[in-house]
Amino acid sequence: YASPEQLGADRWLAMKAAWAQSVGKCCVISCGTAITVDRVDAAGQHLGGLIFPGLQMMRNALASETEKLPHVAHDHILSDAFLANNTVDAIVQGTLLGVTAFVEMQLNKTQAVFLTGGDAERVAQYLSSDITIDPHLVLKGLSINQ
Repeated sequence: YASPEQLGADRWLAMKAAWAQSVGKCCVISCGTAITVDRVDAAGQHLGGLIFPGLQMMRNALASETEKLPHVAHDHILSDAFLANNTVDAIVQGTLLGVTAFVEMQLNKTQAVFLTGGDAERVAQYLSSDITIDPHLVLKGLSINQ
């Protein structure tokens, strides 16, 4: 990072833990309020990252920036249908598939991918690739003495 102080400590710690676990190049995708992607090379060098709106942030934006779309509860349960037959399910499914497509794009670029954050499980169920889900990645990074 050109200005390391701009990168949150949680992102640094998650990368540190993922790199230690993978012993090589890796990618950390944190699915929280925002979705962050950080790549680390085999030598442990941070290559850069991306920031994308999280699920609830997208849903809130739709509700606040459009006149007739409702706010959707974060814990809304979807039916098994791919296409929705009501507005709330359409918002939930559309945002989830949008995030999943973004994450899926990252999976093709790195060997070891770690998914963390509050929405990690929700996103992981739609991914086609093998990933490691680790809700404690930041804490594991904190415990590494290096």
